[in-house]
Amino acid sequence: MKDPAKKERVMLQYFNIVNAIREDPFISLSEMSSQINVSRNTISRHLKKMYADRILTGPQISVKPHRNCTRYLYLLQVSSPYEIFQELKTLPHVKNLTISFGEWNINMLTDQMMDFSALKGFQKMIFAGKRYDIFSPPTKYATWEQSFKEIRQELEGCTPTVEKRNIRVLSELHWGEQEWELYRAIRLNVRQDIRPVLREHCISYETYQRWKKTLLDHCSAHTGFYPEGLDSNLSLYALFRTDFTQAVMGLFSLFLTTPFFADLDEHILAVVRIPFSLRGYMNNLIDGMREKGIIEDAHYAVELFT
Repeated sequence: MKDPAKKERVMLQYFNIVNAIREDPFISLSEMSSQINVSRNTISRHLKKMYADRILTGPQISVKPHRNCTRYLYLLQVSSPYEIFQELKTLPHVKNLTISFGEWNINMLTDQMMDFSALKGFQKMIFAGKRYDIFSPPTKYATWEQSFKEIRQELEGCTPTVEKRNIRVLSELHWGEQEWELYRAIRLNVRQDIRPVLREHCISYETYQRWKKTLLDHCSAHTGFYPEGLDSNLSLYALFRTDFTQAVMGLFSLFLTTPFFADLDEHILAVVRIPFSLRGYMNNLIDGMREKGIIEDAHYAVELFT
C-alpha cells in the first residue's frame, strides 16, 4: 500500500476490529460495524486480509485453572532438542511443545506433573511448576519509536509497590468428550466456521450452543495483533521472578504487538513479538526493570518452531 494516508486509515480500522473482537470473541459483523462505524463488507475484507497476512491471530482460548484441570509448564535445557522434541510430542500428557534457542531449548506444557530428570539428554531444568491463567492486555496504536519512548518514560517514573498475588482456581470443570473435542478443534480460532467441526465430530449444534454459552466462564480468550504480520517478528520468551507482575505487564502492554503472560508461582512468563531489528531494545527494557527492582532475575529464549 503506497499511499501513507490510506495505509494509516486502514491500519486504524484493523486496530479497531481487533479491539472489538478482543472485547467479544463472538461479535457479529453487524455488531462490529455499528461499534466501529465501518461497513460489514469492509470489515469482512479486512478480516480476510488480516488472517492471510497473520496481522490477526485468534481469538484463541485457553482453559482457566480448575481443581480438576491443571496445566504444568516445563522449561528444559537438553543436549539434542530436535530428537527429544520428536520423542516428547508422542507422550499423551504433553499438550504443547516448542523448540527454542537460549537459556532453555524445550518449552513444554502438560496436563499432569512429570519427571524429566531421567530423560536421555536432559541437562537442566530452568522452570517446572503450575501454570495458572493466561493474560493478554490490549496494545496501543502507535509506532515502535513512540512505544519505546513511552516505555522509557514509564520506567523512569516507576516506583513499584508489592502486589498481593491473587491466583484463582475455579471449581471442577465438567466437560465430556464432546466438549473437549470442540475445545481442541476451535481453540486457535473460535470464530472459524463451526459447521465442518460439528460434522466431523458428530456433535449437534445444540450441544455446541450450550458449550459456547459458558465457554468464557471456563476459558480466557486472546486476540493477537501484529501490524507488520506475525512472521516478521522475533518471538521471545522471558521468564521473570517478580513481586510486581502488574508493573511487568504494564510495560509490555506498551508494545505494538500483543504480549502474552502466563501466571506462575513467584514467576511470570512473558511471550512478546518484536521486529528482528529491535532485539536490543528488549535487552534494554530487561536491564531497566532490573535497575528499578521490578524483577529479581530473568531468563529468556527465542522460539524456533512448535
